Amino acid sequence: MATNSTVAKTTPSGRPASWGNRIRERIDSTMVVEKLQEHVKDADAAPMTQTQIMAARILLDRTLPVLKQVEVSRDNVRDIREISAHDLLTVIEGEAHRIPNGIK
Repeated sequence: MATNSTVAKTTPSGRPASWGNRIRERIDSTMVVEKLQEHVKDADAAPMTQTQIMAARILLDRTLPVLKQVEVSRDNVRDIREISAHDLLTVIEGEAHRIPNGIK
């Protein structure tokens, strides 16, 4: 019986898991964005068809992160001037694991 480390990871469609990453690397997001900007800025540019716009959207959805609105409430925000030095150091020490090579 194969262990998890020897089983090839695949997508639901049966492709290797790395397939999506390879495709994303080949998509030139800059070119897609420049084409959309040209369409918006230049009134004399050839108009884009609905198909071209939809294709651009699909390509950008595959390569750029989707930004979502996040609500920040006052309940979890503190004025740094109101935090004691001890509490501030405790928070900093608790988050030190997030710094890749530590503080130098």
